[in-house]
Amino acid sequence: MLTDLPHVGAVIQAREHERVRRLLYFLAVTLRERQELLRQAAVPDRRTYVANTQQVLPAIILFIDKIAVLREELPAAEEDEVLDNLLRLARIGRALGIHLVIGAERNVDLSYRLLAMLELRLALRVPDLHEYTDLLGGRVTSQLPANIPGRAFWMHPEHGPAEAQIALPALIAPGDEATSEDHDILLRQSIAQLAQQPARRKPTAITLLPERVERQDLPAPEPSTEGLCAAIGIESLGLTTAALLLDHECPHALVIGPRRSGKSSTLRTAARSLAAHYQPDQLRLLILDGPRGSLAELCELAHTELYAQDNIGAGELARLLQSMPNTPTRRLLLIDDYHLSRERLRDHFSQSYGEPNLLSLLLEAAQIGFRSGVNLLISADIGYADDQLLRTLDSSRSGIILWPGRYDGGTKLLGVSLPLAGQRNAEQTPGRALLIRDGEQRIVQVATN
Repeated sequence: MLTDLPHVGAVIQAREHERVRRLLYFLAVTLRERQELLRQAAVPDRRTYVANTQQVLPAIILFIDKIAVLREELPAAEEDEVLDNLLRLARIGRALGIHLVIGAERNVDLSYRLLAMLELRLALRVPDLHEYTDLLGGRVTSQLPANIPGRAFWMHPEHGPAEAQIALPALIAPGDEATSEDHDILLRQSIAQLAQQPARRKPTAITLLPERVERQDLPAPEPSTEGLCAAIGIESLGLTTAALLLDHECPHALVIGPRRSGKSSTLRTAARSLAAHYQPDQLRLLILDGPRGSLAELCELAHTELYAQDNIGAGELARLLQSMPNTPTRRLLLIDDYHLSRERLRDHFSQSYGEPNLLSLLLEAAQIGFRSGVNLLISADIGYADDQLLRTLDSSRSGIILWPGRYDGGTKLLGVSLPLAGQRNAEQTPGRALLIRDGEQRIVQVATN
């Protein structure tokens, strides 16, 4: 019911793994931003910064109810990372106005290091007196009464463990009898009243990665001084533009996925994004399309220098690659449905074929890299152990893996072991993908045209 409170950015369930990761990412980014603000202002903490600059810098409080549930819901591979993030927030966040309030049923639900960072502690009734001592750090000699809900021990900084009575959240007139249902009604009314008051600044919402993104709605990516940078979608952590960068480090890329996962659409999105940000004298497109003709619509672009779909077109492509002029203009070669194209154009994908040999030219471009003047962007099925060109491109560890949760255990593509722990058995919406560059990986939603 706290969702409608105007101060609340998000109420997240422990099972919402993606939103939990987004929340921790948001807090980590906020931590760095505030550290930089305080450094530039030469002040030690948020309170001094606000007093000196008169700038608004709201306090941020992360409430965690039953931390054991969060730990149980997290994939094993992420639990240590999340606890390390919480520890860092507890250690650094206070001076920056970022605070933790954690509820737990037992002391052991928190790691010892995290518990040590939480200086203000309240202990509601527990069965064993020793648990009070372990939590509060002071000796407790008497048990709390069992018939008074909300009675607790609080560690007084001067007098040690002292009894305290926790207040109810709802506003009730003195002497009134009220049921738990009455408390809920009163609390909802109080929240509704607060929600009607104009807020000076809304807190950041922790939303999910959208299931559909339109290419025209994507903000332009940061321009690259060297190479080609294509806005392909939205990445899951910062919900910012995800970009495929083809440069000296990673000149080529693969788009991999099962049938109907969106490989052709991904190629179209990348091509149209590049065409929107580069002039035809800066970028030319060479297209070898699959049997379905999924890239035929790209012929309308002024950047398209060659479109091929049959043996004659493949021969033209080979001759163009062989006589490629040495100019500043970059050429992006798009090959869709590589496995089907290889079967249909078998002669051209055989090194025993005559000159100019398309496969040899593609292998040369893949091996020379950025200096060849040609960047390769190829969509392919999952299995390619028998193909020399795809193995060469796979070793560069750059590309896009669509539907990263739908792979058999032990699958390894672009250097990544699949399926990802956080994606296994997860619903894979059309366009959900893993963007990989030199070993780094991000979950993204690929935009549609």
